[in-house]
Amino acid sequence: MENFVIFFNSFFNYIVLLLIFVAVGAIGAIVGAFMAKKKAMKNAENPDDSAKENQDTDK
Repeated sequence: MENFVIFFNSFFNYIVLLLIFVAVGAIGAIVGAFMAKKKAMKNAENPDDSAKENQDTDK
């Protein structure tokens, strides 16, 4: 019985760690998609500004 408790504790630890990594990845994907949409909307409103930004980053 003691071995089962040790195994379950170790297994549960890895499951929690996996869930944390998945949550951080999901939050990063959501924030990245939100920022990309915001940038696309900004570029659609002012297409001249986006061309200037691209020229500045090429240097």
